[in-house]
Amino acid sequence: MSRRRSRDSLKDEFAVRIRSPQSLGVLAFWFFIWAICNFNPWVGFGLFFAAGGSLGFFGGKRDTVDDLWGYDGRDDDFDDEDEDEDSRRRRQGGESEAAARARANGEALPEPEATPKLHQAVITDAKPALVRLEAAASVAEGELGARLRNMVARVKEVEMGLRQDPSKLSDVQRLFTYYLPATADLLGARGAVAGGADHARLAEIDTMIGKLDLAYTDFASRLRGHDARSLEIDMRLLDQSLDDEFAHKTKG
Repeated sequence: MSRRRSRDSLKDEFAVRIRSPQSLGVLAFWFFIWAICNFNPWVGFGLFFAAGGSLGFFGGKRDTVDDLWGYDGRDDDFDDEDEDEDSRRRRQGGESEAAARARANGEALPEPEATPKLHQAVITDAKPALVRLEAAASVAEGELGARLRNMVARVKEVEMGLRQDPSKLSDVQRLFTYYLPATADLLGARGAVAGGADHARLAEIDTMIGKLDLAYTDFASRLRGHDARSLEIDMRLLDQSLDDEFAHKTKG
């Protein structure tokens, strides 16, 4: 009885192995080799054992039926049923692996990573340009140096006010995203022109820096209210006008 059962199991295994996806390629290969040899019966007899060894019938490690059909031995349906409804909902809600593991082990949940607020990101992105402006202000002299130092002070004033009241971002955002980087680039261009003889271009750049100084003052005044803003702008315009009109006297 046991022999008959053994024979039946061997027949079943043989049938399964012959029909497996891997076996089809192996049989086709050895059949091709036999065809090259003009279907010589003696060669075919030898190839029979070679093909059988390739299929795992003779010697070596015998692959299981699941191996031949590409199964990894895990029951996906069982895993899905084993997972409780709460876990499934948490995973669908985007819970991280670390949080799920901590919850399963009864540990304290890790703190979620805080997303940087928009005003903080705007300030951080403008830092390199502010560093360049500070470097230029530290070495510039005369009227140019005074303007650059005022611009640095106004940027820091706006930064402090924005950190205290992020709702003001829309009023001053362009200072950080446009004017500050543009000023840093303009100062770099001025450094290249200053070494040459193009005095007209240098004067144009200095005039533009004066306008930027007024713009920086305006941005700072936006955080202090309308009245303070108007007064600050008037004073800066008056100061610039005096410098332009009586520059030759102050220099003397």
